[in-house]
Amino acid sequence: MRKFTATLLLSLFVFALNAQKGFVPTPVLSKAHYENQGHIQKTNVTPRMENIIWEHHFDGELWSGTSLDGVAVPEEAPEGWSLTDATGNDFYWRWDTVGPRGNFTSPADSGDDCHTPQVPLISETAHNGFMMLEANYYNTPDDCEGILEEPMNAAVVYETGIDFSGYEAVRLQFTQWSRFCCSAFDEETGAFFEISIDNGDTWISKSVFLGSMGVGNTNTGDISEVDITEMVAGESNVQFRFRLANLSHYHWEIDDIYFIEPYEYDLKALDYWNNYIEDYSGIDGNGYDSENDFVEGFYNYPWFMIQNFASYSMEVLNYGYAQQTGVMHHVEIAKNGVLVESFSSSMPNLLSNETDTSKTVGNFMPDGRGEYVITHFMSSDFTDQNPSNDTVKREFNVTENILSAVDFQTTTGITSTSNWVGFVDGAGFGTQFNLPPTGLHGVGIADFYIIDAISFYLPEQPNAEQIVLIENEQAAVVGELYRWDETTEQWVLIINTESYTIQLEDLESVVEIPFNTDGSSEYIIDDGDYMFNLAFYGIYEDSYDREKTIAIGENMNQKVGHSSVVLVRPGAEEVSLIGDAAGPCIALNMSFSETPCPYEYPVTFHVTDGSTLVSNANISIAGFELYTNEEGETAILLEPGTYPFVVEAVGYENYDDEVEVVNEALTIHVDLTDIPELRAHEWSIYPNPSNGVFNLDVDGNATVTVMNVAGQIVDSRTINGSQTITLDNVNAGVYFVRVQVGEDVGTKQLIIR
Repeated sequence: MRKFTATLLLSLFVFALNAQKGFVPTPVLSKAHYENQGHIQKTNVTPRMENIIWEHHFDGELWSGTSLDGVAVPEEAPEGWSLTDATGNDFYWRWDTVGPRGNFTSPADSGDDCHTPQVPLISETAHNGFMMLEANYYNTPDDCEGILEEPMNAAVVYETGIDFSGYEAVRLQFTQWSRFCCSAFDEETGAFFEISIDNGDTWISKSVFLGSMGVGNTNTGDISEVDITEMVAGESNVQFRFRLANLSHYHWEIDDIYFIEPYEYDLKALDYWNNYIEDYSGIDGNGYDSENDFVEGFYNYPWFMIQNFASYSMEVLNYGYAQQTGVMHHVEIAKNGVLVESFSSSMPNLLSNETDTSKTVGNFMPDGRGEYVITHFMSSDFTDQNPSNDTVKREFNVTENILSAVDFQTTTGITSTSNWVGFVDGAGFGTQFNLPPTGLHGVGIADFYIIDAISFYLPEQPNAEQIVLIENEQAAVVGELYRWDETTEQWVLIINTESYTIQLEDLESVVEIPFNTDGSSEYIIDDGDYMFNLAFYGIYEDSYDREKTIAIGENMNQKVGHSSVVLVRPGAEEVSLIGDAAGPCIALNMSFSETPCPYEYPVTFHVTDGSTLVSNANISIAGFELYTNEEGETAILLEPGTYPFVVEAVGYENYDDEVEVVNEALTIHVDLTDIPELRAHEWSIYPNPSNGVFNLDVDGNATVTVMNVAGQIVDSRTINGSQTITLDNVNAGVYFVRVQVGEDVGTKQLIIR
């Protein structure tokens, strides 16, 4: 039961259909989004030198002659290389150290700035330059007015044969930045790596496009990896080229080409899904069924809304050239840096370059506010020779009152509803979520949710027209909350905010708008599927007479869930999925009728004997018994408060002290050779266990404090010498007696039955 009238695939199909005569591509407004293409992946790992078969970095000493005042000079290609153009229009690759130009590639939305280069490609040798094909610039008139639609068929070619005859497997690695338009990809259209084994008479192609059609991949220095074993292994005279064919706009840059011999054993994590609420099983040939792909996938959950994680899936590739046996999928969940749960399951054996998806079942309900990390990683019968790529992580927070798909304290780009549809006043970005019954976290019979406000990050606007719109007080937003009606199968508006007019002082800040309150609409008692939406009002026309509106911040570093981001037409008459292609910085602020559960912080004990680590030391704290590992460490999550503790280890005097937990993680260093005088002194409590009446023997004046395991004081007094102490109105359990004589402090455990 998912409420979508369109899908991202449909929107991409429509995008391809629009690639007809007269279509004008959308300018770059949002950060690029990665979309794995099966045979091509991204990584930030620089290949180990001993694995490199051949490499090239387009050094300016060799290549700078191929560019003169921004014009390609193909005849200056270095020896062994050539630059070709099969269109006859002089659309050649060229070398540069700054980025591409063109109507839609350059920073400005208007045509006036089409000669201003974009930022350069980020690569490990960017300072030496890179190769670039400015398809957009070739299709931009000198006066920057209008746009042409001539397709490219240009290549950068290495004509000197490379010997791969001694290698069982070969991978291509290179850095690229690209965005393409305006035709659908097929065998003849796209960005290709091609090889020839007959001196260029025939060529074998493999697509190396990384990104989404019309968006591309980010300029972040990510290395593309392609398995070319079937193309080149065993061949002694291999020529290669990079060729852009039958695409007319935007750009392609490449740098730092490596041919490497892959590791024998290398498991590579490709993707993950943490199945929230339900144990989904919709795995298909493309990974996970989109209808059930990581449905919630939020970055911030209110503590009273969090539900159960039921299973965890991971897509893994055997990127080594040997078969992997005994493959295991492991899941570890940490809270505030402390491991709280783990699961694992076995997978089938994987042949070289084979991909499979594993699902590990294990229920996990986050038990309070805090920072959580779900980590997926792989193991097998063999030692992974490249462990840097076998792990993926999902971070999320359980907060007091914030629900959002992404963290927008730091944004990675900007986005607008104008990017995705022909803009209609009142269209917006929405987020769907499941609201559980109030009794899931509440204990009263009258629990209810309270809808407080909607907030969003408003960045500096990229276009002058947007600033004018704001200056004229014509840009506004409205927050809305809808509930899905199972009977009518429609979204029903529950509550909204007043229209908020954007001000210039709002730029580069988080804007929060309260919902209207009428004494009833803001209180929610019904569980079910809900959606909060930020609707945009105010239209300007760009230089191509397209209607657009303001932009808000987005975060593309965090994977968002399948239904976490949707386009919403006015009145929620149409809700279109774009959840895996955008991360708008929008949050719903809501609260609960009950007091929030407390936040817990990790307290780590590090126990030594001078410089020697002490393992298997017993630490008694807050009613728990902990034991140090081989590194002399153990950890526990504790709410803010003061906690007495005792450290016991064979061969040492007991070490007793207390720790105060405030609002951060703590590490307590315990040196068992440094026990204060009072701790080593023979002072005693008896009888122990007792019925609440006990004797305390101590020399001199002493301050005595008795605390329960939560650090709460149940008795405090001053004594002189031995004394009998009676504790009234205390329950049976473990208590701590703290004695201070002068500057010396000691604590002992007391059991009351």
